[in-house]
Amino acid sequence: MGVDTARVDALFSDWDRDDAPGCALAIIEAGEIAYARGYGQADLERPTPITPASVFDIGSTSKQFTAASVLLLAREGRLSLDDDIHKFLPQLPDLGPISVRQLVHHTSGIRDYLNLTLIAGRTLDNDQTEDEVLDRIARQRGLDFQPGSKHSYSNSGYFLLGEIVRSVSGSSLREFAAERILKPLGMTRTFFHDDYGELVAGRALGYSPAGDGSYRLDNPIWDVTGDGAVYTTVEDLRHWDRQFYECSLPGGADFIREMTTPGRLSGGEELEYAFGLSIGTHRGARTISHGGSWGGYRAEMLRFPDHRTTIVVLANRADADASGLAYQVAGIVLGDRLEPAPPDESDASEGRPADLAGLVGVYTDDERTLVVSVEAIGVRVFGQQFELVEVAPGKLRFKGLPIAVEVAGPGELRLEVGGEERWTLRRLPAGAPDWSRLSGRYRSSELDVEYQIALVEDEPRLRRGWQPWEPLAVAGADVLGFSHGVISLREGGFTVNTGRARGIEFERL
Repeated sequence: MGVDTARVDALFSDWDRDDAPGCALAIIEAGEIAYARGYGQADLERPTPITPASVFDIGSTSKQFTAASVLLLAREGRLSLDDDIHKFLPQLPDLGPISVRQLVHHTSGIRDYLNLTLIAGRTLDNDQTEDEVLDRIARQRGLDFQPGSKHSYSNSGYFLLGEIVRSVSGSSLREFAAERILKPLGMTRTFFHDDYGELVAGRALGYSPAGDGSYRLDNPIWDVTGDGAVYTTVEDLRHWDRQFYECSLPGGADFIREMTTPGRLSGGEELEYAFGLSIGTHRGARTISHGGSWGGYRAEMLRFPDHRTTIVVLANRADADASGLAYQVAGIVLGDRLEPAPPDESDASEGRPADLAGLVGVYTDDERTLVVSVEAIGVRVFGQQFELVEVAPGKLRFKGLPIAVEVAGPGELRLEVGGEERWTLRRLPAGAPDWSRLSGRYRSSELDVEYQIALVEDEPRLRRGWQPWEPLAVAGADVLGFSHGVISLREGGFTVNTGRARGIEFERL
């Protein structure tokens, strides 16, 4: 069936201009490109249009290439997926057995190193080497949960998989993937970018909105691979897509079958995550996909295997919803081969602000990883203000964002982000800490960072390392929220939690 290119182009019409970043699109059918186009600019300083040959950082969409590298080694017998990771990485702390398989399926309980970086007062724009990241993970003295008992997305797991590839093969992840996967498939523009100073011909630079209609460069200085850092083009990705139907890599169909088999928890529950791939359904059709978000880049590779159709959207602007656009393109391409789409409640509700009078208060989850403040004018999360709109009785949505809120009962909310991460939040009783006792300096040995808490001009403030003072949200007598986590007070110190790194202890100095 032919692609209705006019309808597809209309989705990207706001980006099809010479003064803004945009994206590259590829519609792949049966392993061949049916339609590919670039929209917007790859470089705003030296105007360069985006084309299907433009090179993008695909963020976490890279994880499937890391997983494939590990699976190749496992199929050769050079490692077992059930091996304890300490066999390959003896410098990690002994927190009990953790298997390679648990890293692959995000069930290891190892704290996410990106969350740890932010809690430690660093930014994700800073240069960090793989040795620094490995050292930060090795300093941890606790896990988020018992390995195998839960699923929690952790970039640490995939970074460590890259280190295991190095330990077993003697080559860096970049070298191994190039030799064993990318070159054999003819992916000449694809590689793990492990040197931020390296020149990349045809690169689309990443951008973030500046708030006044303009854009700023957003290309983190980063050398870390495994969890991300693959640079590629929509044209190159067709070669990878073809492997899911006619695999030429060692193991052939069995290799792809294992790549796309979801993992399980120790209790037997099947996950929706395989080898760097999310396994799901959309409008009645099976999907194999993975998105990516890093700096000013957003990516989505969305495959409908039963229809042999894949949509790739690679964007160089941080305000892009690459996943949402990929699903919209799929709706055009596959049409009535998909089940009817549900009513688009979010569009219908844009002009219907929610009545929040009965919901005003501060909420947190049982594990205290998130603080949400509902105010009469909207909702505040980690210091950022958002508008809530009502989509149905008892169901709300962050305006313009894929975040749904459901009123579950008196003083209870359910929050769902992108259909994946979910929280049950309960309203906290009003209260405030004793600032005369709380103000002071605190230190975490696991992160090698010092925090300061103080009242600055009668407003509660926090300072993380050398970062500037930032507001503290008072969520109750013993709970405080800040830009990257939640502080739970205790005698002699406090504990910091985020969704992907929990139980970081700080002691009063």
